[in-house]
Amino acid sequence: MRHTKQFAIKVQDLVDELPKSTSGRIVANQLSRSGTAIAANVRDDFGEEHAFQH
Repeated sequence: MRHTKQFAIKVQDLVDELPKSTSGRIVANQLSRSGTAIAANVRDDFGEEHAFQH
């Protein structure tokens, strides 16, 4: 779904703005993994063509 891709891009933009400190990197790593996992879940449930539809 187009929305999952847009959400993942916004999450990555936010991650890029986080501090480069140790705690910032920890939060960024977790946020990145959880924020982009939704596309994988949609792909698993509905198939590849729905996960990143343009």
